[in-house]
Amino acid sequence: MRILNSLFLTTGNVVAEFEEKFAAYLGAKYAIGVTSCTEALFLSLKGLGIVKDDEVITTPLSFISSTNAIEYCGAKPVFVDVESETGNINANLIEKAITKKTKHY
Repeated sequence: MRILNSLFLTTGNVVAEFEEKFAAYLGAKYAIGVTSCTEALFLSLKGLGIVKDDEVITTPLSFISSTNAIEYCGAKPVFVDVESETGNINANLIEKAITKKTKHY
């Protein structure tokens, strides 16, 4: 409650301490605390090397942060419809959406 009632919920020494302890818990060298899922998605895309004019395939049936993170990178979201039964991206349609600008790994 002390942290929740403080001015520094997402920055400062407590966050740095949390990052260190969380990294140790995961057995990772680093962990980064972010202020939102949008920021986490953006950093993930940047970490994957997504840059201006790349294309990223995604579903239109998602919170706007998914698309915003792609656009924040300067990339273009390419929407692939979802399966009506599951609401998940339709894997059978993904291949048709791939172009020379689509980043893949």
